[in-house]
Amino acid sequence: TKFNDPWKYLWIDPWDGGDGCVTQVDPKDHHIVYYSQQHGSAVRFDKGKDRITSIIPKLPKSMKDTLNFNFITPYFISAFENKTLYHGGNFIFKTIDRGDNWKLISPNIAHSSIKEKQSFAAGALVESPINKGLLYVGTDKGAFWVSKNDGVNWTEYSTGIANNYIRSICPSRFKISRVYMCMTGINYDDLHSYVYVSENYGENWKRIENGLPDEPVNVILEDPTNENILYVGGFRGVYITMNKGVGWSYLGKGLPQTAVADLEINRSNMELVVATHGRGIYKTSLIPIQQMLQQPFVNYRNTFFTIGSIKRPWFNSNGGAVDTRTVEKAIFSFWLKEAKPIALSIKNKSGQEIWNLKIIGDAGINQYRWDLVVKKTNSDEPYFVHYEKFVDAGEYEITAIIGSTKYTQSVEVVMAASPYLVVDSRR
Repeated sequence: TKFNDPWKYLWIDPWDGGDGCVTQVDPKDHHIVYYSQQHGSAVRFDKGKDRITSIIPKLPKSMKDTLNFNFITPYFISAFENKTLYHGGNFIFKTIDRGDNWKLISPNIAHSSIKEKQSFAAGALVESPINKGLLYVGTDKGAFWVSKNDGVNWTEYSTGIANNYIRSICPSRFKISRVYMCMTGINYDDLHSYVYVSENYGENWKRIENGLPDEPVNVILEDPTNENILYVGGFRGVYITMNKGVGWSYLGKGLPQTAVADLEINRSNMELVVATHGRGIYKTSLIPIQQMLQQPFVNYRNTFFTIGSIKRPWFNSNGGAVDTRTVEKAIFSFWLKEAKPIALSIKNKSGQEIWNLKIIGDAGINQYRWDLVVKKTNSDEPYFVHYEKFVDAGEYEITAIIGSTKYTQSVEVVMAASPYLVVDSRR
């Protein structure tokens, strides 16, 4: 039985939002979606009312300056107030009523104090996740600005960094004054990598791309649980450092060697979501990486990481066919000192083996995703739907034999919630 894709098409306009640009969903009211088109064209869409409102900011009529926006214009919803947005061109704007009214909160940031950094408009604009009103903006020619008081005052800290397009700024969650930044020179035929950190709001910069391929970097992201872990998306993949940029490693094998446009971490399940330029969206679990650094790996022993509970998919009441929209693969993660075979086995409470698999593990972190299927049946019978038998809910023992060493842990398989269940919020 086939079901519709869980992704729902959101009608925006005949061009699907122009070139895509930036999309934001109100974290408290999912009926409110913001999207943008080229050169600063921001729109608020109220799905509940089926109403589109243009919210592009404008300069006060008393000003004679020209307002410029880069092709991809940065803007975002504040993490501290869902009705507050910031929008960045060569001037920075703020709204506290979802874009109905904008306030100008910066000078012309394109006018750098450094001649070579005279810019067109903002390339990146962010707010600290731990300090409300701490704003950072970077331009398309490497001018970097900071405001510590929500735009009342701005300071430029542009010395010591290249004259390239600032694509991504990541304020730290662990230290208020720490900020990461990466820029790309691809617009100016400079194909080198540029990744920086500052411990004092950008006043001084240190390059931290040691170990990265010398290729453009588009985005940098800090791990939410460990200040030593950083991720970057580059010209041909995702890279990780576990020591704040002292050295970098390529992350994963399943990702095509394609340009990475953006990175985001789903905090609910600690999965890194990777948006590529033309090859779709990918994800990987960060839990084994985070757990690994929480343990004293003095002897770097082989490790079978804790699995946690496993969700069994929902089965429709009429016929009992699986609802494929609710299938969530179980993640088995390992760290190996060197490449070794891994034999996986699952037994029920009666000691009966219901599933097994043999794989070859590589040195380092390995991750296998199990589809929860314990038996497959081929049948030509009419109206046959149960081609795959999924694991039943209950308690199980999972064994991993790595080389000659046996690792065992208990796990509970729980039933997923029905996708049809509607909670009456009025009660």
